[in-house]
Amino acid sequence: MIVNRYVVTQLESITRQLELELYACSDVVRSLDLKIEDGELKKANDLLQLVKTETDACIAAVNSGNSGFVTSFDRIIEKLEALPEQLVSTKNAPLDDLVAASIQNYLYMLMYHTLVAKNLNRLPRLLSDQSYYEQVFRSPWYNKALYGLQVLPTKLYRYAKNNNLTELPTKLRNTLKIHSLQFVGISMKRPWSWMELPAAMVETDVLQRAESLERQTNEDVSRFGQLIHRFPKDDEDKFQVFRDFFELPPDAKLLDVVRKISKWDISYSSPKPSWIARHWPVILLAFMGGPSTVLYVWQSRYNIISFLERNLVQFTKDLITNWVIEPIRNIWSTVRHDPNSSVALMSQGTLNTEVSSLQRMIIDFVKEHEDGNTIDTDVLLKQVEFGNLTQFMEIYEAQLKKPVKNILTGDLIRALLIQIQKGKVDGSIAVHGIDQILQSQQLVFGIVSISPALIILYTVWTSISKLFRYGTIWMGTSQCRSEIGVSMNNVERLLNYSVTSPKEVDYWNTGLLTLEMANLRQLGQKLVPNNRMLEWFRDIDDLVSNTTLDAQAKLNVINRIYHVYGKYF
Repeated sequence: MIVNRYVVTQLESITRQLELELYACSDVVRSLDLKIEDGELKKANDLLQLVKTETDACIAAVNSGNSGFVTSFDRIIEKLEALPEQLVSTKNAPLDDLVAASIQNYLYMLMYHTLVAKNLNRLPRLLSDQSYYEQVFRSPWYNKALYGLQVLPTKLYRYAKNNNLTELPTKLRNTLKIHSLQFVGISMKRPWSWMELPAAMVETDVLQRAESLERQTNEDVSRFGQLIHRFPKDDEDKFQVFRDFFELPPDAKLLDVVRKISKWDISYSSPKPSWIARHWPVILLAFMGGPSTVLYVWQSRYNIISFLERNLVQFTKDLITNWVIEPIRNIWSTVRHDPNSSVALMSQGTLNTEVSSLQRMIIDFVKEHEDGNTIDTDVLLKQVEFGNLTQFMEIYEAQLKKPVKNILTGDLIRALLIQIQKGKVDGSIAVHGIDQILQSQQLVFGIVSISPALIILYTVWTSISKLFRYGTIWMGTSQCRSEIGVSMNNVERLLNYSVTSPKEVDYWNTGLLTLEMANLRQLGQKLVPNNRMLEWFRDIDDLVSNTTLDAQAKLNVINRIYHVYGKYF
């Protein structure tokens, strides 16, 4: 919350001051300990312990990041009611000034923290309701007609409950007269005047609600700004600040203020229609077609379950198994140079087998057609291995001179089959070369194969993160940056106005400034890195909690925020 740092600092300061004063008057404390069983002193001590417990809970909640913590005053009120009036009055009681002052100081800070928390929680909703009615008033006629349809059942129920149905025709005629003013010499009578009545009623209702909310907003924001502006000042009477906030009489006691804060909440004079009121037409249409739809869904439940299992569960399982786990295993095997995981178009050893077969076929063929003693087998093997078939081709050329004879003897057919084997070897060599290229790029193929699955998983993970962080999967950082820009602009405008504005308007500006800073603080948590979050909170709190800074100094803080955190926005 926007004042957490100030509240925690003050509470810790009160605790340290109490410990120092107790140590300074240790003799008095020992005498009080001897009489701790006395009624009034024991009640005061119990109340102090209870207030200190609530104080520790508040500090722990603030330090843990629980911005919605609100102190419960029920037990404190019970203890206060049991104490004598002089102890809980606004003036220190002579009996034990130290206990009374400590209780009051603790309660002042807890009450301030509670009031600020309630205002920060409720005032944005009040502003949102006002903005809602202003948007409806400026919207096209069909949006106004939809609003009229949404609130129609509620209005009819209220009229019937208050027995005002008999007055309804008169009010309708008066409304029509107001929206059909007669100008001098110009007749405004139209046969369709009654057709404009629904739109006129909706506009009147929306305008009245917007104006009512505007008056309430100005009043509540001004009171909130007065609280924020006056309470942190050292020269202000803290109790008088609370009395002015609740407009209590001068004779009000601390117990009266605590009771008021415990039950206090912002009332909405014209709240936005409830969720049921805004969606009852859609719900009604759903109910009209609902039974048949529900029956159809129930009858098709097994098909739906099968569809979900096949297209969702099995898809997810196959995606992770086949496109994440297996590619990762292949990449790992490639890095480890596992020979069993190599990508290849032909099996290992195929090329060597075919080359050896070709060598044997050519050697046998050459030995049969030439003098075996003149053939160097080792040289011929080397020649065949490198593709040199000169001796074989010379024999083949000689056989072509007598083709019929060599066909009948089978030598020419045998030579042709050897050449076919040579073609197979050449093809295997080409495929082997492709295999070498594939193996050299196998790591690249593995990374490419896993990329689609990683993109899908990253998209799903990002959507889930946005859902938990922003409340919707569609809101990105661009929208958050836009909202921060609008909020920063509003803060600068309010600070500029506060330089020359009168005191009454200054409280209103202070209240709006606090609301904007609370919104800015929350938006910054989505963009500012975690390692700079404490700096962000410090700079934002300086704009509200630091009473030593004037408007110009706070504008300098805004400039510092732009310079330091602008790269994140």
